[in-house]
Amino acid sequence: MDYHRIYREFIADRKANSRPDGYTERHHILPRSLGGDNSSSNLIDLTAEDHVFAHVLLAKMHGGVMWAPVIAIFGQTIARRIPTRREIRLFALARQKSREAMKGAGNPFYGRRHSTELVEAMRDGTVYELSDGKRVVGGTRHELVEITGVDLPNIARLVVGARKNAKGWYSTAHNPDGVRGSALRSQMCRSKDVVALWHHDGRRWAGTRVEFREQFGARLYFQSGDGHVQGWYRSAEQAAGHEARVKLKAIAAAEARGCIAGSRNPMAGADRRKDAAVHLIGPGGAEYKGSLKAFADNLGIGPSHFATVKKTFAGKRFVGGYQVKSWKGWRAVAFRQGDPLH
Repeated sequence: MDYHRIYREFIADRKANSRPDGYTERHHILPRSLGGDNSSSNLIDLTAEDHVFAHVLLAKMHGGVMWAPVIAIFGQTIARRIPTRREIRLFALARQKSREAMKGAGNPFYGRRHSTELVEAMRDGTVYELSDGKRVVGGTRHELVEITGVDLPNIARLVVGARKNAKGWYSTAHNPDGVRGSALRSQMCRSKDVVALWHHDGRRWAGTRVEFREQFGARLYFQSGDGHVQGWYRSAEQAAGHEARVKLKAIAAAEARGCIAGSRNPMAGADRRKDAAVHLIGPGGAEYKGSLKAFADNLGIGPSHFATVKKTFAGKRFVGGYQVKSWKGWRAVAFRQGDPLH
């Protein structure tokens, strides 16, 4: 389908018609992330429904970052399939009503202003240094936005060390060598240092990061201090804390609803996963043939992720409109629900 033609005709039609009455939203015909500007020729007022539809077309045309606003609107719906016209109307209506409710007195900050003292206290006047490998520039966060062309959120991440590199710029204080974050993670995952891990189901494992990836099919990289990888934690206390949090959450949910949900359910803890027979090819030519449950248990895949893995191997998982054919380097040669493979 020629989405470029549809988008051109759609914009031309909305420009030809008079300005819509009532609620409208400002739309950049050529998105700023693709080089568009704020000139009047690049701006158009659209209804909420037309604005949502325009972003769906842009995502289908360009992909990549153009999916971000669509996912922000539709959530996980767009990860499974393209929304229907009726869904677009419903989401657009919800978007319109929520924004109208925040106008005027509906906004909790309506009629109020920050004091001059608070504004000055919130303004970060610290001077930071960034480099692109050829020159070193200094300034406040807002000044660095003008100098480097990097947006303010990424400048904030660079100067505190939360991000290693953005558009070629890096912090001389937190990343003096200018190494990219992806390179650091890759180097870390290839390290031959032995690490000890604890699983929330009580298992313990020790080995290198390379061995972890070969055995469990996942990169051993913790995105936060108390994070985990497929249920594996860096300490026994963190693993035990996971079980405690799950139990407390289940009890609180059961008490709030006054039903048999959570830990009060007589089926709580029962394995209700529907098994399947699979023939898989994994990283390095590894081969597996047998029960999908056994495969999941061996890799530490919990019930919450089992359905995702099963959909992937069954060929029923779609992300951004595209079919996902592999999971952690494993792909299905054969998939059969219930019956054994011969």
